[in-house]
Amino acid sequence: MKGIRIWGIAMSLLLVMSFVGAAFAESHAITDTIEPCYTHTDKVEALLSFSGSTATSKGRITPSGSYSSKVTVKLQRGKDNKWTTIATWTGSCASGAAKAGGDKSLTKGYNYRVKVTGCVYEDDKIAETITKYSSSKYY
Repeated sequence: MKGIRIWGIAMSLLLVMSFVGAAFAESHAITDTIEPCYTHTDKVEALLSFSGSTATSKGRITPSGSYSSKVTVKLQRGKDNKWTTIATWTGSCASGAAKAGGDKSLTKGYNYRVKVTGCVYEDDKIAETITKYSSSKYY
């Protein structure tokens, strides 16, 4: 009789723990994108789109306050995991988001991506430097 009670208690605990585990997993769901946290930067964007045989590259860095910022946007062409920069654009802003970008004709048979390097300045000194890549696209 004592063994049946212990078995019943053990099964009850197992059942309760499975509900707790499921509730924890649901409340702490993993998102598709993992983004690092920065102290001086709200957002960094690296965007690549194609229209016909033209690539449009865009990059932007948004400071978390009224800091100055600079951004460099590079369109890169790659094959066999070797990337070459084929176009570069720069932009800056004295107080807020810096953005840059442009268009470039594409050559068939390559992967393309955008590399964005942004800097946020506090008191004329670099507070943060962040590099972000777009997803690569084949043309």
